[in-house]
Formats: sequence, structure tokens, C-alpha cells
Amino acid sequence: MEFIDGIKISDIEKLKAHQIDPVQIGNVGVDLYLKQILEYGFFHADPHPGNIFVMPNSGQICFIDFGMMGTIMPNDEEALGELLLNFMRKDTKKIIPILEKIAIKTEIPDYKKLEYDLYELIEDVSNTSIKSIKLEAVIEKFKNVLYQNKVTLPHYLYMLMRALVIIEGVGLKLDPNFNINTNLQPFMATISRKKFSIKRLLKKNWTRVQNINALIDTLPEDVNSIIHKIKDGKLTIIHDIKGLEELRHSLNKASNRLVVAIIIAALSIGSALLVIADMPPKVKGIPLLGAIGFTLSAILGFIVVISIFRNNKL
Repeated sequence: MEFIDGIKISDIEKLKAHQIDPVQIGNVGVDLYLKQILEYGFFHADPHPGNIFVMPNSGQICFIDFGMMGTIMPNDEEALGELLLNFMRKDTKKIIPILEKIAIKTEIPDYKKLEYDLYELIEDVSNTSIKSIKLEAVIEKFKNVLYQNKVTLPHYLYMLMRALVIIEGVGLKLDPNFNINTNLQPFMATISRKKFSIKRLLKKNWTRVQNINALIDTLPEDVNSIIHKIKDGKLTIIHDIKGLEELRHSLNKASNRLVVAIIIAALSIGSALLVIADMPPKVKGIPLLGAIGFTLSAILGFIVVISIFRNNKL
């Protein structure tokens, strides 16, 4: 363990006493933090002022206490950069597949709603003056959009969001006019250049060639395995037909009503025969069993009619 004899980054008076500009230190500190995330793929997950020191003689910034660290997976690192780029370009159609790629779980009920929610969020940010934009508020709204549309991101990305809010707070403490978007711009330009660089395109295509080669290698074995399962009767096909449950429910209701209608018809015919036969016992000259049959038919018929009108279906 190494002892760091420095000035707490939020101690503005001490920084000024050592001829260190707090505004400049704030921008350098945030740039260093963004570099951790967007270039090195790891980040200090708890960058509060007590964990960031400034060396009094050199003005260098030193991060301490690495008990909480986050690591961005290589595939997610590229996707995260593209997410930020498309966010700034207001391209919601491209944001959704990137979110699905990064997410550990998605059960998006309505893609159009998600697209609209993202567009509304981006427009809200765009229509706010740069000085008034607060990253904390933007991230909170973004998390709400994800929650409402059933998109779950990896834990380290939530850690990253929290850390960015903290580092923005450090920047604002050192400079009331601080805006993290200004610091993000050079990184976005670098990400955009890297996206179309020859090195990246060659690497991506080489990865695709390797994937195709691996597929060709395993294809005969996989096909053979499927054939064996078919022969042994062990191949299970799981299918889910959308709307089938609603159809089943409608058919059940229709069949139930048909059964009741048949019972009503049987009771009515039976009661009519009893009345025609003038079968005792009688009540006021009317066969009792016939009267009971007609009453039951009327009650059942009334229930069926009410049920149909309640569901607005004839």
C-alpha cells in the first residue's frame, strides 16, 4: 500500500493556495475518468471527492481506494460507444438493437412505445440549454424508460451510471458552469473515427471469417446429433402461437353458451309436452312440472342474454 500526500479535489482553497486552477483540474479529472470508461474499459466505481487527490507540487490527479471497480466487457465497450453516438444523433431505431445487445434480459412489450419513450427523452435533453442539462436527471429518466419497457442492463452499467453522476457532481463543485457534454465531445469524435477505421473493419471481418470457419467445423457434428435425436424420438419442438389463448377462451365461452342454449331448448320442449299432455299435479289448471321447466328456461335464457350484452358480443 502506498501513501498519497495530496489535496482533496474538492478543497478549492488549498488548490488555489498551491496555484492550481480548480476549473482546469475539474476538466482534467473528468477527462481522465471518461478515458477510463471509453478507452481502457474499466472505471473507478466510487469517484467521490474523498477518492480523488491532486498532487500539490505537480498538479497531477490521483485516484485512490479501488475497492469498487467496474469492468466493461470488450463487446459492450464498442456497443456503449455506439449507444452514446446514436443518442447524440437522435437515432432511436439504432439505439434499441444496441440496448438488446447489451442487456442481460429484455421483455419489451411494445417496440414502438420504447422508440417513442427514447425519442421523447432525447428531445427533452435537446430542447434544454447545455448549461441547464444535468446528467443525473437524464440518467434517472433513462433508467425509468428501461424499467417501464422491461429492459435490464448488466449490474456494472448501473454502477457506471451512478459513478458518472458522482463525477459530474465533482465537476460542478469545482466549476459551477461545468457541463459534461463538453468533455464528451472529443471522445465521441474519436469513437466515430474508430468505427470506420481500416484496422477495426479488418478486425471485425476477420472475426466473422473465424466465426464462419468455426460454424463449418461444427456443422456436420451438429447435423448428425439432430438426426440421431429424430431417430430416437428425442427431438422436442417448442412452439408458441400468439393469440391462441384468446381464441381458446372465446371458443370455451361459445361452447358453454351453446350447451346452455341446448338445455334451454330441451327444457322448453319438455315443458311444452307436459303442458299439452295436461299432466298432474296442477297449479291453477297448469301442470306444475311444465311451469317449473318454463321458469328455468326463462331464467337461463335471461342469464345468457345478459352475458352476451356485457361482453358486447352477439
